[in-house]
Amino acid sequence: MVLSLLIYAFYGRKRASHDFAVVHLLKRIVDSKWQDKGLDTELLAIVENRDRMPQLGDSDILKKMTVFDLDSELSNLDDLWRRSAEDLSKILKLESSTVESALADRENDISTALTHFTAIPHIVLPGELHQFGIVCYRSKEGIRFSERAAKVHAVFVCCGTGDVRDLHLEVLAAIARFVTQDEYEYRWMGAGSAAELKKWLKSGLRE
Repeated sequence: MVLSLLIYAFYGRKRASHDFAVVHLLKRIVDSKWQDKGLDTELLAIVENRDRMPQLGDSDILKKMTVFDLDSELSNLDDLWRRSAEDLSKILKLESSTVESALADRENDISTALTHFTAIPHIVLPGELHQFGIVCYRSKEGIRFSERAAKVHAVFVCCGTGDVRDLHLEVLAAIARFVTQDEYEYRWMGAGSAAELKKWLKSGLRE
């Protein structure tokens, strides 16, 4: 009994430390429109309460999510925003030019590089269209986001309208948990195809 309690306490503290680390990472990249005093508490509640995630698992967001391997020629942000806008416009009822300019403006506001390896560009567009989509890219060559993130290999681009704020934050939290798991970088680079990446990603985001 005592051993069980000690094990529970150890893993409980370990999980709590991980959750706080995820929140810290997320707060650095969350859209400035949502940077208020209650954001820390809201993000921690989302990260801790994994039972909320069936909203994502039961939706068609993961079914529509696309994953691509990028050509080595695509290595700068302007090209990435253009490509992302084209791919998102196929999922959402939004003009690609609107999405492209919003992604560029968002990156100028706060860098969306979560780590040296991963970036999560995400934008909130006006309207009550209940729209949300994700496109993911693997760049084996790496894309330069900043001096600290000069070769980003994993990019998760999220786009939603303002009326799906809760879902938007839940998706960001799910991605942040996914990219902080053990051997994530190794598995991301080692996957044999974009289809293999998508299968692993869909499974990981549902957990």
